[in-house]
Amino acid sequence: VLYAGDAPPKALGPASSGKGEKIVVMRLVDGKKLSDYIKEHKLSREDWTGLEEGIRQLHELGYSLGELHDGNIMVTQDTQGRPQFTLIDTDFMLTREKVGAEYFQTKVAKERSALADMDAALVRTGRLPEPEGPAQSAGAPLGDEGAAGARPKEATSKTAVVPDIDTGVQSRAPPARVES
Repeated sequence: VLYAGDAPPKALGPASSGKGEKIVVMRLVDGKKLSDYIKEHKLSREDWTGLEEGIRQLHELGYSLGELHDGNIMVTQDTQGRPQFTLIDTDFMLTREKVGAEYFQTKVAKERSALADMDAALVRTGRLPEPEGPAQSAGAPLGDEGAAGARPKEATSKTAVVPDIDTGVQSRAPPARVES
């Protein structure tokens, strides 16, 4: 359910439909799906890395989106025209705690594979520059920083907007340095 009013609704975040169904209420994102945005714009490697780091942080915090594709990543632009990403369709979001570590890791690997596939497609179509230097495999296990070619986890100035699974509150904090 999307909300587009001026004042926030009383139940922004997890709610009930009144019929016992659980729903997620999000603010309406006045942007374009990534799949549409890239038809008109190119992305910088820095912008893409910010999105990757935001999703990596979700994984490290024990959350999986459930399904990740270029249709559930919305893109808006900040006042300088730089892309800002918002993840939508979070009603499929899973937690490591609820589904167990093994199944969770399978979902994370699929999401990292989806990111790697999107990255390759964007590079192939000229919408994203090739990465400079070695890049970490999107499908690498969590915390596997010793893998050959793994890049160190670094702070970045980009932001990925993601709703908190419990409150629905969106965060715009830049990805933080993650210590092993």
